[in-house]
Amino acid sequence: MAAGFVSSIIKWTAEKFSSLTPAQGTAGCSTFEPHARAIEDFEMLQKTMQSIQDALDNTDEKDVRSFSEKLRLKELSGAARDAEDVFEEYEYEVLRAKAEARSQRHVGIGRKRKLEEVCETSTDDIPALVPVPNDLIIRMKEIKKKFDAITKEWDALRLRETDGPRRRNDHAWTPKPTSSLVHEPSVHGREDDKENIIQMLLEDDENSRNSVSVLPIVGMGGIGKTTLAQLVYNDPRVCHRFRQKGWVCVSENFDVLELTRKIFTSITKRSCSYAELNEITDAFREELMGKRFLLVLDDVWNDNPDLWTPLRDLLFALEPGKVIVTTRNESTATIMQTMPLYRLDRLGFDDCWFIFVQQAFEGVNPILQKLKALRTFVFIIRDGILIHPEVRVDVLNDLFRNLKRLRALDLRWTRIGALPESIGNLKLLRYLDIGHTEVKRLPESIFGLYNLQALGIKYDALAESSEAIKELVNLRHLLFDGNEYANYLPSGIRHLTNLQTLMTIPIGRDPRHFRIQNLKNLSHLKEVRILNLKDIDSVEDAQEANLKSKKDLTILRLSWKCSYILYCNTSRGQSSGDPSKIPSKATRSLVPVEWFEERILASLEPHTNIGELMIYYYGGIRFPLWFGDVSFSKLVKMTLMNCQKCILLPSLGQLPSLRYLDMSYIESLQHIGWEFYGCSSEVKGFRSLETLLISWMDNWVDWGGGECGDFPRLQQLNIAECPRIQRLPQHLYSSLTRLVLCNCEKLDELPLLPSLTHLTLRGKFDEKIFSSLHLHLLRFLEITGLKTLPVEFRKMYSLQKLCISQCYELETVVSFFELPSLEELSVWSSPQVLFRLHLSEDVITGNCPLLQEWCRRHDIDLTYS
Repeated sequence: MAAGFVSSIIKWTAEKFSSLTPAQGTAGCSTFEPHARAIEDFEMLQKTMQSIQDALDNTDEKDVRSFSEKLRLKELSGAARDAEDVFEEYEYEVLRAKAEARSQRHVGIGRKRKLEEVCETSTDDIPALVPVPNDLIIRMKEIKKKFDAITKEWDALRLRETDGPRRRNDHAWTPKPTSSLVHEPSVHGREDDKENIIQMLLEDDENSRNSVSVLPIVGMGGIGKTTLAQLVYNDPRVCHRFRQKGWVCVSENFDVLELTRKIFTSITKRSCSYAELNEITDAFREELMGKRFLLVLDDVWNDNPDLWTPLRDLLFALEPGKVIVTTRNESTATIMQTMPLYRLDRLGFDDCWFIFVQQAFEGVNPILQKLKALRTFVFIIRDGILIHPEVRVDVLNDLFRNLKRLRALDLRWTRIGALPESIGNLKLLRYLDIGHTEVKRLPESIFGLYNLQALGIKYDALAESSEAIKELVNLRHLLFDGNEYANYLPSGIRHLTNLQTLMTIPIGRDPRHFRIQNLKNLSHLKEVRILNLKDIDSVEDAQEANLKSKKDLTILRLSWKCSYILYCNTSRGQSSGDPSKIPSKATRSLVPVEWFEERILASLEPHTNIGELMIYYYGGIRFPLWFGDVSFSKLVKMTLMNCQKCILLPSLGQLPSLRYLDMSYIESLQHIGWEFYGCSSEVKGFRSLETLLISWMDNWVDWGGGECGDFPRLQQLNIAECPRIQRLPQHLYSSLTRLVLCNCEKLDELPLLPSLTHLTLRGKFDEKIFSSLHLHLLRFLEITGLKTLPVEFRKMYSLQKLCISQCYELETVVSFFELPSLEELSVWSSPQVLFRLHLSEDVITGNCPLLQEWCRRHDIDLTYS
């Protein structure tokens, strides 16, 4: 995988360079000879990288055998990343030249020419030659030398036919030895742990004066076990109590005799020439007779009890004393411990942040050189919560001055209040998230981040960036905080022609705000929610948005938010209904909102690739003809909500892929008829629909039209808060398995539902409806708020779950012997519901112990309250 990863970096970088060099051409090279030489150097580096990539593509992972070969591959990866940085920085210079060229062209066009016309000019109008900065030329030559040095020894990466399988080199890595020395001022965040360990040592010493105690410190690698032991070892209180001290770094090589010699030398400060373990033990006893000692065994890995036993016997013979063992393995700690082990937790966020800033930016520190190559900086959220740090602007300023190779910067959920201008140093930055922060204004330099592709931000932070945001020419994803909505977006967004993600667009009227026609050139949007369509000035503006051309758009939400008489730009007279014949913007007159909104929606027809369509607060009486057109073959989900003036539903029945339909708050609708199914004698209506939800239709009276065979795949039907509907079609639901009815009090009959397995009844119903119910196939039944239920729960042999809630006046009997498949019973706030356990027994109440015992013995999950 390593070779493939490096190869992919090289391939991407070479392709990126190829996309830049054609724009430079060769014209004028004699005039700009240094630039021509720089381009030649680029091409030489590109050829070298291509050769290395070919070699890597032909390198099997098993060919990378030894530690030295892996090291060489690592060096190659570093060189490839350096080359990637150089090419991207040059790309940045090209993009900057384009931005400056556009700006200069705008200055020279004169006052009468509109900015929109400027933006339609070619973005490739740049100087014939973009000079290569000197620092990039120098770095490029250094990278070329580095590649050449690595490739000279490339043959060593190949297995020969006589070579055997790769062998493990046990000496390829040796752990770094430790000592008792520590620079305490540079340690942060372990004060409490240090005091806890010292207290445990001193208290135990008082309680066990003539014995040896072992205190293990356990924690993951790098968490600070050795540092904590060093702090304890050098504390004056510990030094005063234990006059004889020793420190031994154990690691993986656990040779008992050699380890004993090291312990002897460390504690006695004398060399050990003894060859036998008994001799060392005798010498130890003589040296430490009656003296307290402290021994630290650092970085212990061995968990073999047989190896520990002779060392333990030796230590226990040297009483009195204390032994601190640092280890990653809890199994190692349990073998040796005589005191409770001490688990070392991770540092808190604030401590980590302090150490990071201290190590990275205070004085000359080797870590800074490593950080300069850092590409991703993220604030980690632990357990779903970020401990909000007070991130100071000066700290960020240091970050941005030093971490110039950053590609990703995530500051969300921090309490940062402002960004420094130095963020403009991050020329290679592609991802920036400052959402859920307190940043309310963006520095001007941020609009020079021409490589930025994703920006997470709050709406109000863009409020003063009406035109400046247009400079972020590579931006693909503009992400706003959660469900936050704004009154408007800056108009400059219309220039971001690479945008793919712009979830919510509130339409404004002010020229500084994003308007509906500004969607014209945003051709790559994939999902969008357009709000405040009531603020569109004219049908011409809606047509100019040209949604029909946006092939990538798959999810579209349109919302008017409210309906009232709109002043729109048109001339006197009525339109024929063709949007193209709407009068121009020359005059203004008062027109009915229904007429205007119908033509707006007709003009917002999307491309036929649309997969989900949602309409909210539409004020028209009817829907345009494109609704329900069979050409929308990919449309699978549709929602119509708060279209309160609509008296006719669109013809949706012929949509070939529609699986989900939700219609609610269409309060003027009274009848559903043939128009709903569409006109086709050959194809049945709603042939793919699986879920149909209808709710809050106060004036809906009947549902007609249709014929046998419509809705062949319908599985779930929900009808709620439709108080006037009386009947449902009798032949449409052969496949229906789930039915939910809520407050349909005039509904007195249900069609035959042979496949029904889940039934939910809530609120008020006509009692006649129950005579048409066929309950013997039900597996789930929920009733809520019913006052009467003319039928008992009998012969429901398939019922597995029964829920009865808020039926305060309902008097009925649940007969368990008629419900042999019951697995779950929930009765809530229904005091009149009674239960019968056996045919010959009397009924009992829900809080009777007999009921609870019955359910327990029959594995029925009972909830009663």
